[in-house]
Amino acid sequence: MPNFRESESSLKHKSEFVSKLESKNVTLTEALKKTEEVSKKNEEEKKKISDSVLRYHDQIAAQTTTIVKLKEDLVKEQQSKSALEEQLSKAGNQTTRLDEEIVQLKAMSNEYVHLQEEHHKLEEKCRGQERALEEIANQLKKEILKSNELEEAANSTSAQAHWERDNEVVSCKKCEKEFSLTRRKHHCRNCGGIFCAMCSDNTMMLPSSAKPVRVCDDCNLLLVERYSVVPNN
Repeated sequence: MPNFRESESSLKHKSEFVSKLESKNVTLTEALKKTEEVSKKNEEEKKKISDSVLRYHDQIAAQTTTIVKLKEDLVKEQQSKSALEEQLSKAGNQTTRLDEEIVQLKAMSNEYVHLQEEHHKLEEKCRGQERALEEIANQLKKEILKSNELEEAANSTSAQAHWERDNEVVSCKKCEKEFSLTRRKHHCRNCGGIFCAMCSDNTMMLPSSAKPVRVCDDCNLLLVERYSVVPNN
């Protein structure tokens, strides 16, 4: 902006100077005419007037050259002014683009902050899910250990069991009461012994069965005690 104002001031000054020179040129021309008229009347001063005329011609030529140069300078100043105006216009457009880019960058910055917050939330959620999966895995391990222990206990009991034949037993293995039409025989599905209904009035889940089956009182107590010592967690 300072260069543009200085250029305008210089242009104005030179224009005024050109106007003065042109005015002075007109005055000198008029003086030349008067001198020529006087030279006709006064032959004695002809030589002096001729010299003056020559000097005036030289001055006019010099001033004309100066005027031409000033006009050229004026054209250059006008061109420089136009170039400066074009540069200012481009600078204004660039400023507008920069302002738009700043707005876009601010929007991107806000979006980045939002994404960071979402990222932290997702990380925290993942950590919570990982902890939950670890707890589930630990619980599964415990349940597997419990299942293995129950299976080992059942296998141990089954290995020791002996399935008694009906024709070899005449009385209940527990209460020793004889079997009859009203006191019927019942096998314990755990130990294989034969008992009356009163001494085998229990049901229990066994690894070898898909549903609860009959067991005698002794096996029922044994299995309940064995299952109770297996930890739940």
